[in-house]
Amino acid sequence: MQRKLTSVVLSFCIAFASLFTVIVSSPASTAIAPEKKVKVSQNGRFLVTSDNQPFCYLGDTAWELFHSLNRGEVDQYLQNRAGKGINVIQAVLLAELDGLNTPNAYGHKPLIDNDPEQPDVKSGAENDYWDHADYIINRADELGIYMGILPTWGDKVDLSWGTGPIIFDNDNLYKAYSYGRFIGDRYKNRSNIIWILGGDRGSGGYENIWRAMAEGIADGTNGVNNFNSSADYSTTCMSYHPWGGTSSSEWFQSDSWLDFNMYQSGHSTYNDSNIYNIGSNDYGRSPVKPVVNGEPNYEDHPVNWNPNNGWFNDYDVRKAAYWSVFAGCMGYTYGCHDIWQMYAPGRSPISSARTYWYDALDLPGAGQVKHLKNLMLSRPYFERIPDQGILDSQGSGGDHVRATRSSDGSYTLVYFPRETISKTVKASWLSGSRIKAWWYNPRDGKCYNQNGQETTQPSEVFDKQDKSFNPPGSNSNLDWVLVLDDESKNFAVPGSTSPVPTIAPTPTPVPTATPDVISNMYEAESGTYGNGARIQDASNASGGKVIGALNNQGAYCQINNVDGGTGGSSTLVIRFSNGYSDTRKLSLYVNGTDVLQLNFASTGGWNTFTDTSSININLNSGTNNTIKLQRDSDDYAAADIDVFTVKAPGRSTPTPPTPTPTPTPTPAPTPTPGTGDGLKGEYYDNSDFTNLKKTRVDETVNFDWGSGS
Repeated sequence: MQRKLTSVVLSFCIAFASLFTVIVSSPASTAIAPEKKVKVSQNGRFLVTSDNQPFCYLGDTAWELFHSLNRGEVDQYLQNRAGKGINVIQAVLLAELDGLNTPNAYGHKPLIDNDPEQPDVKSGAENDYWDHADYIINRADELGIYMGILPTWGDKVDLSWGTGPIIFDNDNLYKAYSYGRFIGDRYKNRSNIIWILGGDRGSGGYENIWRAMAEGIADGTNGVNNFNSSADYSTTCMSYHPWGGTSSSEWFQSDSWLDFNMYQSGHSTYNDSNIYNIGSNDYGRSPVKPVVNGEPNYEDHPVNWNPNNGWFNDYDVRKAAYWSVFAGCMGYTYGCHDIWQMYAPGRSPISSARTYWYDALDLPGAGQVKHLKNLMLSRPYFERIPDQGILDSQGSGGDHVRATRSSDGSYTLVYFPRETISKTVKASWLSGSRIKAWWYNPRDGKCYNQNGQETTQPSEVFDKQDKSFNPPGSNSNLDWVLVLDDESKNFAVPGSTSPVPTIAPTPTPVPTATPDVISNMYEAESGTYGNGARIQDASNASGGKVIGALNNQGAYCQINNVDGGTGGSSTLVIRFSNGYSDTRKLSLYVNGTDVLQLNFASTGGWNTFTDTSSININLNSGTNNTIKLQRDSDDYAAADIDVFTVKAPGRSTPTPPTPTPTPTPTPAPTPTPGTGDGLKGEYYDNSDFTNLKKTRVDETVNFDWGSGS
């Protein structure tokens, strides 16, 4: 949602003929600078930011995000994913689950009479479906997340299955163009959008519909309105999400709007060779384009949609991730069966979903995929190529081993899906004369030696030669990554950006600094409470007491005088117990503002405590802050609250060493006043600092230069 900003431009006319312009946004503006747009790298294999920094695509599948969640739930979901290193959220505007006729969380539908040429846009803020979509996109941007936006699910084009109805067809391609142009124009100033056409569909016979929509998105982004099968696609980043076992390359490999290929290895079987074969095939296609596995086996999804076959777990997630990326993918999309559909009380489970979405946020696989991204970024990025030729054999089924390396021979990565596998690796192909070998654990992102002990040093260093390797341990369901480095490169510990630690002389003591982070624990019972809430005994609580009975509407507990340090972005963790069998909800208020509805999962007993995930909040500087949990009308009574732990930004203030006396400097000459007119204030009313509309001019602005302190 666009919010108006009032800006002040101060033009300083000074002597020396220099002109400085300062734009100051109003205090009402809290948005951070937008992330950089992504584009295809120069070698055509990866995505990069606009300043050509690596963008390692790590997605999550939240198809129903725009359609099913309210803003409190959106914040909860996005904050959780940002904390897990996810940088792309794949979600659908015209959603799969009856997204045209079933309203969103606020009772709004996206279109008038299901007509894609008539988006239902109403005047005013927070007043229609698209305002809510704006909120989600903007909130993601604040958290450093890109939105992989599907304009529509495929059932609105091809009703092979699903709800539909079909609203885009070959008889009126302008409908697809018009709708594409609407969303392109609406989000033309957003830099955190990747467009993903399709939606679990092949495209045989429907290619021109998707091409018309892509053209509309590009024209809307560029301020053009001319449906002529031609557009400037340099300002957008687009792909296509196909159905299972296929890739966008089957229909659109040579289309100029398709910046990168996306495939779906799907959910049909354990150890599906499509996971690496499709990616490998796309890597070899021409013209060269990046590729990503946009829908692998979801965590907590029944195998082949049948619970009798078992359920994919974090081990299957990791295999799909490393197999995909080591086959040549630029990244990977995680998915959870319960989260894509936002399964919750009152919603029918699709394909045997068994966990409410908010309880599935912290399934193990969701927190482990970031270790893949960290590993990729800890080695030279753009030189990486897939190469099975460095293995003596690659194995099949669950024993399949996958390898990738640097084109200059400086490193090699080999994924072992089991501890029971041995492989000879042609380390003689590496550069340098001596090789460092590391065992990287994809479950925790740490390195271990051959005996399974955690370490920050290589497991071994050897003279360059072909060599047989087998991972630590003997578990057939635990996986490892072998990292081989040219010793002379002195790369960081795998998964880290820190230099490899070496033994060094004892350093000269440095000045002591106060912490950059202030961490404080606040017992809930030490604050204020009311409207039925009361102190209760709990032997396992940190102080033996909790605030409980948060049952009545308006019941609350609040901690006061919370230290916000220097102010700004802070984190909150709440220790609680919930003896109910289901998840309970309370609203979180920070300095009087309702910021989030929190879920408190069952802990199995009132004397069994656990912590919430880390919650991002904004605090004022100093101790003038309050944090409150309250049961509002849409909450669900309730948990017992033990401790609030708050981490806020501090000041790094090292005590400086005694300075060496220096000669008194020769006084500088008094500057001669300039001959300019002083200061002129020009006031503008605008939303994005473009097309400025001048509202007032003050020919004289008083300004106190002060003493420079």
